[in-house]
Amino acid sequence: MDEPPEDLDAKGSTSHRACTWKDPLHHTSPHIAVLRATQSSFAEEHPEMLVKWRFPTMRRDCIKVSFRAIEKIERSCSAEYNTAINVVLAGFPHSVVRVVSALGLNYLHPHHKLISQQGRHLLMVKVYESKSEAHCWFIPLKEVLASHAQTSEALKTGISLNDVQLVQTYDVANVFAVHAETFSAPKNAGSHVNTYGECTWIGGMAFHAASHSEEAFERAQAFALVPDDEMEGLAAKNAQNREKRARKKANQKLKKEQEAAAAAAEASRVKAEEEEAEAKERRAGKLQVHESLVEALAKGRLLRDTT
Repeated sequence: MDEPPEDLDAKGSTSHRACTWKDPLHHTSPHIAVLRATQSSFAEEHPEMLVKWRFPTMRRDCIKVSFRAIEKIERSCSAEYNTAINVVLAGFPHSVVRVVSALGLNYLHPHHKLISQQGRHLLMVKVYESKSEAHCWFIPLKEVLASHAQTSEALKTGISLNDVQLVQTYDVANVFAVHAETFSAPKNAGSHVNTYGECTWIGGMAFHAASHSEEAFERAQAFALVPDDEMEGLAAKNAQNREKRARKKANQKLKKEQEAAAAAAEASRVKAEEEEAEAKERRAGKLQVHESLVEALAKGRLLRDTT
């Protein structure tokens, strides 16, 4: 059985911020309005097409999206939506646009609150055009950083500095950090060729969910408008803030543990005092032994019955 290829050809790599909803696609644009409306209504109108909730973080557990399922989703959407998504994701391979669009409708948006609760992750999307399917899973931030730090691992996974900066800075509540790759096999390839094909394109995007509030949408827009040359500084600042929050959380946890230990010690002390007081009361309430009996016992003899 063929296995998906591991070694990636980096040619064709493009900016991972190529898809940001900037002017002229402002949030008042009819394209953005159509996307937000469709994302918000799709789950209610087509519950049978939704992917059940799960959060795969390993390739072997990935969500598989078939082109047949994508076609079904596309037929259920309006022509306005299909036009809008292609305008917003202009510049990306058509197969990537189709997969991201379908995944956004039947998984990312319906479950985006649960996804955001998992923390910062890079959504890996590998589109195998010769197989007519895509494999999708999440890579935690720590693994993204570790993979990029190791040159050989970065080449293997295709994770670039753009990915690192994107996953460190995106608005977790309203944006998905996406890394996408396409693969294609030659039409006349022999049986010895891996039918998953060779990597033909690598790129990525900050894909926006339909925010449930204007405030959240504005935060996502603010992130989209950050200039590329400021991304490194923003990533470093966010990393420092995460470390600061982690230290604060650790200190709060330590303080709670210390307070709990002190409370347990105090409760133990109070209990010991109460038990000692109860013991004294029991001793005080006992019948005192007559002095003559004490003297007889001390001399080793018992008093005789005089009756």
